[in-house]
Amino acid sequence: MGGERFDAREHIVGWEQTGFNDADWLNVREIQAPSAVCSWQACESSRLSKPIQPEEIYELDNGKWVIDFGRPLTGWMQLRMRGLSPGQEVSIIYADLNDNGRERSLAFGKDSDGFQSFSQQDIYIGTGGKEENFCSRFNFHSFRYAVISGISSAPRTEDFAAMMIEPELDSSGEFSCSNDLFNQIHEITHYTFRTQNPTLSLGAGEAREKSGYGDGGAHLSGYLYNFGCAANFRHGWSTGAIPSAKMDGY
Repeated sequence: MGGERFDAREHIVGWEQTGFNDADWLNVREIQAPSAVCSWQACESSRLSKPIQPEEIYELDNGKWVIDFGRPLTGWMQLRMRGLSPGQEVSIIYADLNDNGRERSLAFGKDSDGFQSFSQQDIYIGTGGKEENFCSRFNFHSFRYAVISGISSAPRTEDFAAMMIEPELDSSGEFSCSNDLFNQIHEITHYTFRTQNPTLSLGAGEAREKSGYGDGGAHLSGYLYNFGCAANFRHGWSTGAIPSAKMDGY
């Protein structure tokens, strides 16, 4: 769950294309399929949001760079790097909270830089090209901050883009009133549903828990009032995919 380690020197261009010549590859070995009940996915597919640019970039005393996207999200981050040497290793730590005077949290442990990351880390090993790009496509992270170390030059805003992963759900309700506080609470709640549901399964912290554990029952009504997600819950409970929660509560 922590992340991926990508050695760009080993990357084979076009390996995923149908016309790729894989004559030098080892043959696949056929094995018996596991015994499992399969069903079609009744829920909507996930999608990527439009790219989100950082709101701030600043350097720590130890030479690491902090990329602040302004609010938490769950998804991917694209990074563009320049001037890497062959074999140069770049580390990306993904974190929700820090303790450097901007935000404070004692709920969970923090690393030596004051960040709470839950071991979310990607490592990129460069080829020495003029410009190199990385995006963690085989995992998702929950973060507001990305802490970068190992790069050769100061990062620029246009070098980064974050993309939220969320199901393609239609809006099913709206709320507004004359009280600005209530409106803000609703906006935050609506956004939290989006950040906590990257793969059609509401979790309890996408940084450390990447599966649903029945938390959906606690806020089922709010979710249904805001999003057209009936198929998600109907399919889950009818097949027994979420045994720890029931439609009528706990």
